This record gives sequence, C-alpha cells and structure tokens, in this order.
Amino acid sequence: TNGKDLFLQELKAEYNSQFDLCNSLEGKSGQLITVCGIVIPLLFGFSAFLIDKIEDNHDLVISLEILLVVTLSLVAASIFFSVWALRIQFYRHAFLPNYFYNENGTINQERIDEFAGSPDDFYDQMIEEYLTSNKQNMETNDKKARKIEIAQYLFLIGLAMVPILVGILFSYPPIGT
Repeated sequence: TNGKDLFLQELKAEYNSQFDLCNSLEGKSGQLITVCGIVIPLLFGFSAFLIDKIEDNHDLVISLEILLVVTLSLVAASIFFSVWALRIQFYRHAFLPNYFYNENGTINQERIDEFAGSPDDFYDQMIEEYLTSNKQNMETNDKKARKIEIAQYLFLIGLAMVPILVGILFSYPPIGT
C-alpha cells in the first residue's frame, strides 16, 4: 500500500490544484467583467463627445459611428464570454461530505461499508474517484480558460480601437473651423 498511498497523495494534490485553478479562473473572469463594466460607460461618454466634435454632414461620422459600435460590441462580447466562463461549473468531487448521510440526516451505513473494506479496496476506490474527478475537473477548467482567453482577446482588440478613434478625431479640425 505504500506505492498506492503515494499515488493517492499525488492524485489528491492534483485534485486540489484543479480547484485552486478553478478559483483563479473565476477570479480572472470576475475582474474582467468589472473592468469591462467600467470601460463601457467610458466608451459611451467618449462616443457622445466624439460625435459632438464632428459635424453631422461630415463623411467621417458614419465611419466613426461604425468603429464605436464595433468597439462597444467587442467589449460587451468580452463580458458575455466572461460570464459564460463563470457559469461553467461541471466539477466533480471525489466524494461530498453529505455522501455518508441519508436524506433525513442519519448516517448511511451502506455507503460507509463501501469504504470500510480492506485498505487495498479503499485505495483502489479512492484512486478511481480521484482519477475520474481530476479528468473531469481538468476538462472543465480548460473550457473555462478558453472562454476567458476569448474574452481577454475581445477586450484587448476593443481597447486597441480606442487610439484609432482618437487619432481619427484629432486628425480633423473641430466644428466651426
């Protein structure tokens, strides 16, 4: 059982690291939502200022409005993917504490007996549970990370468009000149 014990410890460490990664990913997703939530109102304010600065009949207005809509859409899409990442919750637990209790709160002896066999049976069952949990949790974290990565790219592309808009704005004279 010494080899099984070490293997089980390694599986448990990986199991814990998958939940640590889950917490980290959810933190990143939440921070991105917060930043996007701050940037969108700023972009709306900037949009109002920008459209005020250019005459309505100027041929540039339509192009700027399209760029603004695209920029706002990218940042909004970033929020969408961040929220989607937060909603991915297909995590598996090796076993939950309430697994050993009946619905009325009494101890479920049959479930305890599942784990009360020989140490080898216990190790084998726990190894199987950790392997299954680790695989599912890793796949869930990968899905969550992909959504966050897409959200980050969308946000960065949206932010990269702001200097383009500012450059276009300052390359044309203000109203009345």
